[in-house]
Amino acid sequence: MSLNREPKLPLTETVDYLALCPDGSTHPAAEIAAVEHTLTLTVNGEIPQRMVCTGEHLPQLILGRLCTGGRIRSLSEVKALELTADGGYASVTLDGIGAPEPLRPLPQHTWKAEWLFLLAEQFRQDTPIHGRSWATHSCFLAMEGEVLFSCEDIGRHNALDKAVGYAVEQRLDRSRCILVSSGRIPVDMAEKPIRAGIPVLCTKSHPTAEAIALAKQYGLTLVGFGQDLLKQYT
Repeated sequence: MSLNREPKLPLTETVDYLALCPDGSTHPAAEIAAVEHTLTLTVNGEIPQRMVCTGEHLPQLILGRLCTGGRIRSLSEVKALELTADGGYASVTLDGIGAPEPLRPLPQHTWKAEWLFLLAEQFRQDTPIHGRSWATHSCFLAMEGEVLFSCEDIGRHNALDKAVGYAVEQRLDRSRCILVSSGRIPVDMAEKPIRAGIPVLCTKSHPTAEAIALAKQYGLTLVGFGQDLLKQYT
C-alpha cells in the first residue's frame, strides 16, 4: 500500500466566551475547544463521502472505516491510500470491488477480567484533548491488558474506527485484541468490532438492548465498567 505523509493539523484552539452569572453579571473568559476537521473520502472512484472528525490519525480512520464497514478485511486489499497536503481529501484504491460483506460470527476467544480492570483504570486517567476541552471521545486498542494504541475524536464512531485502523495497518492478530470506548454502544457501534474480528468491546458508558442482542448473536463479549466492577452483557 502506498501512503503519503499525514499532515499536521490543529487539534484545539482557544475561544472566547461571555460568562453569565446567577446575579445577572457577565465577564469575558476563555477556554480550550476541540477543532473539527472535514475529510472527503473517495473509494475506487465512487461518490465521495464526507467525514467530520478530529484531524489526527487520518489514515487509521480511513482504514478502520473500510474495515468496520465491511469493505476490507486486511491491509493487503488496499492498493493505495493518498491524502492531500491539507488532509482535506483522501483517495483509496481497493484491490477489487470491495463490496460490503455480511456480518460473521466471531471466533472463540479467551480474556481475563484483570486485563479489563487494568484498562479501565488507565482509561480513567483521561486523554490529552479531552482533558483540555471535554469535547472528544476516546478509544484504546489493547492486547492482554496492554494498550497498543490510544486515540481521540469528536465522534465515538470515528475514535473506534481509528483504533481498528491501527490494528489493520499494523497487521495485528485482531482475534486477540480488545477495544475500550468512552461512548454509548448502540447497535451500529457493536457491529464495528464484529466486522473487524475483534472479540471484546469494553465501554465506560452503556449498550442498548439491541446492541446486547447483536453481541450475543455474533459472539461479541460486551463489557461495561464502573468504579469497581465490570458488567458482562454476553
